[in-house]
Amino acid sequence: DVPDLDAMVVPIGGGGVMAGSAIAAKALVPSIDIIGVEASAFPSMSQALKGEKPEGGSATIADGIAVKEPGTVTRPIIEELASDILIVDEKALENAVQVFIERQKLVVEGAGAAGLAAVLDNPERFKGMKTGIVVTGGNSGTDPGAEVERFVGLCKPAGVCFYGGFDTDGRQQARRRAEKEMCAQSRTTSDSLYGS
Repeated sequence: DVPDLDAMVVPIGGGGVMAGSAIAAKALVPSIDIIGVEASAFPSMSQALKGEKPEGGSATIADGIAVKEPGTVTRPIIEELASDILIVDEKALENAVQVFIERQKLVVEGAGAAGLAAVLDNPERFKGMKTGIVVTGGNSGTDPGAEVERFVGLCKPAGVCFYGGFDTDGRQQARRRAEKEMCAQSRTTSDSLYGS
């Protein structure tokens, strides 16, 4: 839709979306800068490309890209076509989810917000560039307040933490464990998030 992009930022989990997006974008605009994004809790593809054993597994709101072992088919494509892979932390992901809700009125899961997190976290890297951000994922619901509480793992003042939700890809138990861990570590309340 936008043939004159300078850069395209794409979340990386196993690498399928990134590899496919990179192939398509480079075919249309050979000079485009393809930049991948991974959550700091699961930097699997960047580790694999450096020849390191992928390690990860801590709690993240970006569960859609929380992949311990990146794809073997996608790895060489990303190595050839991506100019960079940026790593974003939980705070940057949380901020991007909130920015999507507040400014774009879009409910985007943590993985889908990774591209925006990378752009907001690296303003000098993207300064003066016409940049496209691929927004992925489908693990979000339609209630923005509930989504922010679920993804960020916020605790209510009374100490009751909201976590859970159902996803159709079989990761419900792992997600619940991760969200419980995040809630236990969090001291932010939903009231402070909304400025009340």
